[in-house]
Amino acid sequence: MVRRIFKPLNSDSFFLFAARGTGKSTFIEEHYRSNSLWKIDLLHEEIFDRYSGKPSLIENDWAALQIKPEWVFIDEVQRIPALLIHVHRMIENNKQKFILSDSSARKLKVLGANLLAGRAFLNHFFPLTFLEWEDQLNLEEVLHWGSLPKILHLNHEQQAQYLRT
Repeated sequence: MVRRIFKPLNSDSFFLFAARGTGKSTFIEEHYRSNSLWKIDLLHEEIFDRYSGKPSLIENDWAALQIKPEWVFIDEVQRIPALLIHVHRMIENNKQKFILSDSSARKLKVLGANLLAGRAFLNHFFPLTFLEWEDQLNLEEVLHWGSLPKILHLNHEQQAQYLRT
């Protein structure tokens, strides 16, 4: 596991925009594991179906929690932009903090989604930086294969296949 150099403010909700494969979900789960975190993973079809059919259910589900989490993490929020209206209300009415990961900021903007102006900071997560590579940096390899975190653990054949996908 590579230690990422990224320090989001813990005082407010935030978006984490990043390309697929940069490790944003892994980072959030690792960084916030000691905190109270309720994860809503919209890549799980059951969860996606539940909230896409009726986005307001997020408020009901949150209200039903006996112990309110410090953070609600909605992974791949671009899949259901209508959730952001309810997130907005929960930030305002309940002072709930959210982490909203998104691999398609363009899709949210094109759809005219509520980007929670002033209520959620915007953060960007990039592939690995020079400082994050530590002793694993091989400049020729980085120039050839790039610096997505998953690349570190693949052989050349797997790296080529991963990048093609």
